[in-house]
Parts: sequence; C-alpha cells; structure tokens
Amino acid sequence: MNYGCLPGTHNPADAAEVDAVWLGAPLPPGTRPCAVPTGLLHLADGDHKVIFGETGGAGAAALLAWFPPERGARLLGPAEAAAWLASLE
Repeated sequence: MNYGCLPGTHNPADAAEVDAVWLGAPLPPGTRPCAVPTGLLHLADGDHKVIFGETGGAGAAALLAWFPPERGARLLGPAEAAAWLASLE
C-alpha cells in the first residue's frame, strides 16, 4: 500500500490536500502515477481517501482494518470517488 496526496486538491475536513492510496505493488518514493480512481475510502469525519489500484484484494481489506471502528471506514466505488472529487472544485 502506498500513501500520498493529490496535489492541487483540498479536503475541507482537514484543510489539507486530498489523501490518496495506491493499492498494489510498492512504488518508489516520489512516483506520480497517472490513473483513474477505483474507489473512495469514506470516513465518518469526512477525511476521505481516494483509492487507486485493485480494490477487491487483500490491500483493500488491510486499508479498512487500519482505521478504528469509530471512524466508520467504508469502501465506495469509482463513481462515488469521482462525484466526491467533483464536489471539491
């Protein structure tokens, strides 16, 4: 699992750039992959994370398990990711 951000975006929940997670093989630090979002990690506090890569494997399960239950982590699909990103513009 690789963790980073989407430069030039702003998440109002934490006043920082939108967090991004690449599920798949590790990428070298500083890699800037160009990909379409495959999902959205929806959190109850609004600090959502945009997901890239395979969302049906062990990586997605590990990502969900990383968050405590009170954060209400749910994995949504690519349409929800696109809609949420569009709402930030």
